[in-house]
Amino acid sequence: SEMCIRDRYSCPVSVGDGKSKERAYYIRRLSNTVRADHDEEVALIRGSSSKTTFDNSVNGTATITDISWPYVSEYLTSVGSNIDVETASAISVYRAMGIVRGPSDLPRPVNVGLMMFSMHPEEFFPKTYAEVSVIDQASGEVMRDVRFTGPVAYQIQQMMMFLNNGIIGTITRKRFDRIEAETVVNYPVAALREVVVNAYFHRDYEIQEPVKVRIYSDMIALINYPGLDRSITREN
Repeated sequence: SEMCIRDRYSCPVSVGDGKSKERAYYIRRLSNTVRADHDEEVALIRGSSSKTTFDNSVNGTATITDISWPYVSEYLTSVGSNIDVETASAISVYRAMGIVRGPSDLPRPVNVGLMMFSMHPEEFFPKTYAEVSVIDQASGEVMRDVRFTGPVAYQIQQMMMFLNNGIIGTITRKRFDRIEAETVVNYPVAALREVVVNAYFHRDYEIQEPVKVRIYSDMIALINYPGLDRSITREN
């Protein structure tokens, strides 16, 4: 199977004369397309040969009652789904969303369904929550500790409300070169939401470490595991 994957996803190193048989993998690294090194090739082959990802794997320890129908209904309404949650059965909606699989007499949730719509996803994936700490820069002491639990989407919503109400702020100052005053925000909401969402959706839920947010007087640090993709260097 590895050879089939290699033939399917690799491409010739040189083209034109048709004589070269050397093939290689190419990946996107930031805004550039580059040739993959050995470790990246191995990761590509393993990823391509995996039949089912962790997110899409059936969870044998859970039942469909572990998925909260109110959370699912609220989510579908918020995204403008055309699924009729008023008349459709819960199981038919779950199957349409791909968060439940298996025979009709024993359907099981998939992991992503539990992450997104279980009231207590940490029961299935330990430490599926976020820890937020407000730290005094001078002393290094933690001034405030907050933990966000529940479905992943709900955690993101609650964290953004916390940051918006207590951390994001503006200052208005006069400008000498024009009549209008200038209002400056300390953290753009759109940028902060982007990094918060990425911290959740690009973490490894098989690693038992929560999303960590450290708020200092001059910066916000978001930490998730296993960290940056191997293609991104510290310089990048």
